[in-house]
Amino acid sequence: MKANGTLNLCLLLQGFTSGKAIGREIAEKG
Repeated sequence: MKANGTLNLCLLLQGFTSGKAIGREIAEKG
């Protein structure tokens, strides 16, 4: 259970980071 929770957190963090990167790209392109 603990390992699964850590994996989910990792995926969530990865998604959040890529989401921020995409948002920044869109903001730069305007």
